[in-house]
Amino acid sequence: MIRFLLVQLFFVAALFAAGLQWRSSYPEALQEAHQSGKNLMIFIEAKHCPYCERMKDEVLDKPDVVRALKNFIPVRLQIDDPVVKKEFPKASVTPTIYFITAKKELLMDIVGYLNEEFFYWRLGAAEEEAERLKKTSH
Repeated sequence: MIRFLLVQLFFVAALFAAGLQWRSSYPEALQEAHQSGKNLMIFIEAKHCPYCERMKDEVLDKPDVVRALKNFIPVRLQIDDPVVKKEFPKASVTPTIYFITAKKELLMDIVGYLNEEFFYWRLGAAEEEAERLKKTSH
């Protein structure tokens, strides 16, 4: 019985650990994107932003969403970060999400909170745009 409980506990812990592996350095994430061929998902948040927390808890932490984002490198940045002001100057509300390529080409942006269904819809559009850009750049 104890062995069964330990296996169950390990399984639950693995599920929680399987969330998004957030990066906090935009330059390092860009370098990783160049090396891996992946695109980036930039999540711009603010401290004490209830909609940012809701987006992370109700959408971005869902196992299905984590799997759907497998081709993206997730980056969390604070709205007052100088990198945000320089690289994403149009970000004025939180949460704001940018899907971009390693070449900094915009695939899609999301301004404000989206539920899981609408997030999938926008993610699909970002993936389609990434494919379109690949075809036109060759």
